[in-house]
Amino acid sequence: ALSPDFAPPYAALAAVFCNVHTNAWPAGHDEPLVRARQLAERAVSLDDSLSQAHWVLGLALMWSRQHDIAARELERAIELDPSFAHAYAALGCLCSYDHRPEDAYRSLEMAMRLHPHYPDIFLHFLGLAYFVEGRYEAAADTFARRVARRPGTDISRVLLASAYGHIGRDDDARSQWDESLRVNPAYSLEHKRTALPFRHEADFERIVEGLRLAGIVE
Repeated sequence: ALSPDFAPPYAALAAVFCNVHTNAWPAGHDEPLVRARQLAERAVSLDDSLSQAHWVLGLALMWSRQHDIAARELERAIELDPSFAHAYAALGCLCSYDHRPEDAYRSLEMAMRLHPHYPDIFLHFLGLAYFVEGRYEAAADTFARRVARRPGTDISRVLLASAYGHIGRDDDARSQWDESLRVNPAYSLEHKRTALPFRHEADFERIVEGLRLAGIVE
């Protein structure tokens, strides 16, 4: 309101609406991804040289399952700011949803190198890359590290539970599932099925299968 032509707040608000979508948070807005993209595009139009604007537009496009356009925006963010760790992390996340774990590892390694005190969400993205590749032991170890840093996470606990199911640690799987529901009683696999932008349905089914193996879901 005070400076309507200042791009960074538009980018920041777009990031908030991306989180509203992924976490199913109530926000008085029926289409948070539409709002996120509008805000991100506004930020880009105001300042095309702002790497954060391209980063958040890439996120909004990723969550909208427009993987290829999202990748171009994230790559543009990196081109504008080669030290922008969050853009590398987002690209790694996108590569995981795109079932390209090797590309995900490279992007996430760079993100962690650039940001030695990286936020815990980077661990979730890395765990996801291991998970889609079927490296369930490594995924479990990584998700457990994320849970240790962020006990209030629901999604990392659910993926940890699934990874445990895949490797036969059924009791640990059920414990993590129960804790995820304590953290978020409204947690819904069906919401995640529609919200998480896996290019291949089989990758989401890996999550369900791990829970099924542990006797958590039918």
